[in-house]
Amino acid sequence: LLERVRASAHFTRDGSEADFYLVPFLSKCYFNNVARYRLQAMDQVLLQIVSFLRQSPWWKHRSHRHLFFFMSGVGAGIVPSWHAHIASSVFVVAEGDREADYFRPSHDIVVPGKLGVAPLSVQRHPKERKLLACFRGSLDAALRNAEGVRVHKENRLRRRLADLLVREKSVVFSGQKSKRYVQEMDDARFCIIPRGNTPWTRRFFDASVRGCIPAVLSDTVAFPFEQLIDFSQMTLKLPEQWAPRLVEELRAINDTSAEALWVGLHRISPAFIYEGGCAFDLFLLELALRHHGPEENGDTTLLRSVGITPNSAKHFWSPVHGCFHLPGVAKVGPSWGAGAKPH
Repeated sequence: LLERVRASAHFTRDGSEADFYLVPFLSKCYFNNVARYRLQAMDQVLLQIVSFLRQSPWWKHRSHRHLFFFMSGVGAGIVPSWHAHIASSVFVVAEGDREADYFRPSHDIVVPGKLGVAPLSVQRHPKERKLLACFRGSLDAALRNAEGVRVHKENRLRRRLADLLVREKSVVFSGQKSKRYVQEMDDARFCIIPRGNTPWTRRFFDASVRGCIPAVLSDTVAFPFEQLIDFSQMTLKLPEQWAPRLVEELRAINDTSAEALWVGLHRISPAFIYEGGCAFDLFLLELALRHHGPEENGDTTLLRSVGITPNSAKHFWSPVHGCFHLPGVAKVGPSWGAGAKPH
């Protein structure tokens, strides 16, 4: 994404002409390969970066127009001291967690992650798919503590789903890797997208570009570009607490409604593709919202009001129920931030 910006006609090296300022710190690469997952080392390098930025005339008056890229699952959480040094800046993240303090809806920008499968231009119609739903992925959380040591935690939601769906012949739900991963998505009408270590999972994007309708069970998820895209036209979002009734809910969606979601998915999925899609253009539109809105004075009312997807930790949708609000629901088990910290 950084390289795309630098190669585009929108890039300038003249700071006086710029609306935004890219900070080319590859935080996830540094976290993995240099800091070795140690949070203290990340805080130390952030101090060096901020010290460098303070030498620029643009940081003092326009720190809120600086873009930091945090493409790990836990975003700016890998730099615990971000509150003290870069809180006014915009974070470009691959995942949005509405319960995490390191993600600010309408302030930060969620962009699509990397695809794990090739997009399919001609996708099978829902009526041609023999499976009701599928999922393949880890059933537990593989994490690192603040010192970078591996720790493992149970994913309560995924374990619960595995127990509930074990006897469903029309559903594949497995914690085992398989070469049939892509084929199962092509064979399934719905792809189950349960919350993982964090609200997001790459399977959402994989499913979207294969025509497998995402059935999202992740209460606190923030979708990419949800201010620009109506996700209720291409997905289901159901409460995590509805795990025991998931199959019932999926079977209640008739062929006409499934086809409408499939058509919407085919129309919108280029938004999640950089090469040959429009993900980069939507990223620029997200920047334009922040440039032309009143956020310059700290007012994000406009940004909140233009959001197309009525999404929050208590908002859900499906063809059967429409968009609905459930104030009393709660997550099934915690999500995990940097340092294996639960929330």
